[in-house]
Amino acid sequence: MNLVLAAGGAAWEARALAVLQGLPALSVARRCVDVADLLSAAQAEIADVAVVAADLPGLDLDVVDRLRRAGLRVVAVTDGDPALAERLGLGPTLAVDELHRVADLTPTAPLAEPDEAPLVAVWGPTGAPGRSAVALSVASALAARGVDTVLVDADVEGGAQAQSLGLLDDVSC
Repeated sequence: MNLVLAAGGAAWEARALAVLQGLPALSVARRCVDVADLLSAAQAEIADVAVVAADLPGLDLDVVDRLRRAGLRVVAVTDGDPALAERLGLGPTLAVDELHRVADLTPTAPLAEPDEAPLVAVWGPTGAPGRSAVALSVASALAARGVDTVLVDADVEGGAQAQSLGLLDDVSC
């Protein structure tokens, strides 16, 4: 089983590396220096497991989700309280001395893409500036990433998306 280690320079990193390299069933494919390096390793499909520091700078729910979508089993290492790892949905959480258990983990299959797209709503009270601009920017960013996007201007009193997009009232959309 191949793994990547992303400890972010934690004090326990050298000890963890020694434990992991001493296990014959495991091969450390890469030591990642940060979240960007970890995500690139996940996309390169060089590992089955990601052993990460729960307090790795930049590690958030989105990163954990992207790792899982790439088919990696994510294991958190903590020096103390596992509350941060739990908030990020990381599991299992192991101490450095328990890292020998990584060899017993079964890799997960990549998560399937959902059949339905998420709904994103931009809302604000009457008179709040920037709602239309934010909604248009979100839709534009999603479309630029290749996501099928529908922008609905549901403001019944003063919709402004048509004007923002340069559409005239007498043009069919």
